[in-house]
Amino acid sequence: MLALLNSVPLPKLGKTAPREVRMFKFGANRTTKGVFILTKESAHAALADYTAQGHALTWDYDHATFTAADPQHRIAAGSCRLAVRADGLWAVDIEWTAKAKAAIEAGEWAFCSPALKFNAKREITGVRNVALTNLPATHGATPLLLNDARNHMTQYLK
Repeated sequence: MLALLNSVPLPKLGKTAPREVRMFKFGANRTTKGVFILTKESAHAALADYTAQGHALTWDYDHATFTAADPQHRIAAGSCRLAVRADGLWAVDIEWTAKAKAAIEAGEWAFCSPALKFNAKREITGVRNVALTNLPATHGATPLLLNDARNHMTQYLK
């Protein structure tokens, strides 16, 4: 059991907040809300949905955009573009607010949580926004400070 616990990656404090984050891999994505599927077709549907919106995706804190009654708590943590890559659906060109960047780098926010759209087959067809969170619904979520595409997690787990 100890070996299993040691294989769970921890955030690498002192690293720079990522500019790119893979939100979903192709295939099954297990979450606390069930399994969601990303196919090549559904990924391109998500990209088409994003393009049709005509604006950047926003990041917030713990999905406050959808849950906070008080507008002052629905503040942005950053913005990004959406991209389909060979290994899944990514948030790219992330621009963090100064507050969010400092909080991520200090380890105050460890994970991301995309608010997704899906069809009757539970295929991911869109992303409404992305939240900074410490309780991700995605099983096996990679910490933000390991998520930058320029850094491969295996180099940190040696």
